[in-house]
Amino acid sequence: MKRYVVTFILNKTKDKVLLIKRKKPPYIGKYNGIGGKIEGDETIQECCIRETFEEIGIKIDNPIHLVTHIYPETIGFNNRNIELNVFYDILDEVPIEENYEGSFHWMNIGFAEDFENKELAGYANISIFIREILEVEDVKHFYT
Repeated sequence: MKRYVVTFILNKTKDKVLLIKRKKPPYIGKYNGIGGKIEGDETIQECCIRETFEEIGIKIDNPIHLVTHIYPETIGFNNRNIELNVFYDILDEVPIEENYEGSFHWMNIGFAEDFENKELAGYANISIFIREILEVEDVKHFYT
């Protein structure tokens, strides 16, 4: 099984989310959260903190674990199960410099919660995760 972490950073007013427009596979040219592969025996939280620092240069101390999702075997993922650990945090909205991973953009939350948005990576899972974060943070209520 391949194991990954993705982190969504919301601004303090929770009306924007920091997304990366990817320069490399998978999802070249698509917007995604910040993350990567879990290395060795690191915990999912350690991976979240490391990947966030590596990609945006900001050390987060206590990211919130939203959910762990197991994607079943699919052709698109080389016939292996994928474990995706989703985290989020709330930080000041600061500019993030582009790097080898991609360019970083503070996008309006509506951009990320739109299930029909073809600019987002994946299969609408980002929109689901963003809606769940907003629900947990008591910003919007989708599941009442």
